[in-house]
Formats: sequence, C-alpha cells, structure tokens
Amino acid sequence: NVPRFYEEMMDDTTAESCHQGPLARAHQTQVARGLSKDEVVAAAAFLRQRYPQLFQAAEQTKLESFLLRSCPVVGTGSEQGTALHRRGEGACYAALIISGEVKVFAGNEAHESIQGPWSFLGKRCLEMVLDNLQPKDAQKDAPKEANSRVYYPDFSAYTAEAKDSIGGSRLVLITAEAYSSLLSSVRTGLLSL
Repeated sequence: NVPRFYEEMMDDTTAESCHQGPLARAHQTQVARGLSKDEVVAAAAFLRQRYPQLFQAAEQTKLESFLLRSCPVVGTGSEQGTALHRRGEGACYAALIISGEVKVFAGNEAHESIQGPWSFLGKRCLEMVLDNLQPKDAQKDAPKEANSRVYYPDFSAYTAEAKDSIGGSRLVLITAEAYSSLLSSVRTGLLSL
C-alpha cells in the first residue's frame, strides 16, 4: 500500500467530507523549508500570469503576502509514494509544486504522467470557490459540482522518488478556505490575512 500523506478529516457539521491531505501532517512530520523571498515573488507572478481567472484580481504584493501567511509549504523528505490526492476522495486544497516530482494517474485507465516544478494540481478546487461566489442566478445553470463545497479530484497524485541529494518534494498548499479569504480581501480592498 502507498502511505497516505494525510489522515481523513471529517467535519461533523457538514454532510460532506473534506480531506485535509498534506495539511493534516504538515505541522507534525512533513516540515518543509519555507519559501524564500525570490520563490514567493516567482510563485505569485507565476500564478497571476498562468491562472489569471483565479489570481489576477489580487495585486502582486497581496498575493505574495497571502502565499507567505496563509499557504503552508509541505515537504515529503525522501519518502516516495506519499498520497497528495486520491481519485474521488474529497480535498479542500490545490498544490503548487515548488520542487521535486509528483506522479499523476488520470483517466479510466489511470495513465501515468510526471508533474514537476511549477505544476498546479487541484486547480478545480479553487475554481469551485470562485464559482460559489457568483450570483445565485448564475449558479443555477452551473454544473452540480460547482455548487458543492468539496472538490473530488478525478485523478490520484503521489510523490515521486527523489532523484537528487536534496530529495523529496516541496509543495505550496492553497486551501479553499484561505483562497476564499483572499478573494474576500481583494473584493473589500483589505488584506486581513
């Protein structure tokens, strides 16, 4: 069996479950070196340029602050096969790969691909947050998934074997809750992160 990168987290107040994935163990066993200033600037610029529908509304400096204060950096050390996402299991975060590699298994036949630095997994989770902020009239025609609060990936993702002496993977996790707060702060013009 592949070791799980997380323990299932259930919120008894909702009918939907949401795996916290790497968040559940980030503070315990998966301590990772935080982002350097250059990495923060690069990550914010990358997200704004590559995913404008999600991040363009936030100014560069606000997004940098958000990444530093609200998005944990988790690492896998040299451990291989750590589960980041599992197909069909709820997840409340997206992950930006800073270093290392992640194996993704997608489609009915679980075709394997390798995702490296600057790959963004679970983007749909953040799109759902954005969809849920639309006026109710626009939501009624949206797919049912868009009205759900939990993202269910259609792929599985595991850390790949370390190929260098540094080893492991480093990922920035952007939770749906933190992203929602970012959007609220952008809309109100305040940064209370």
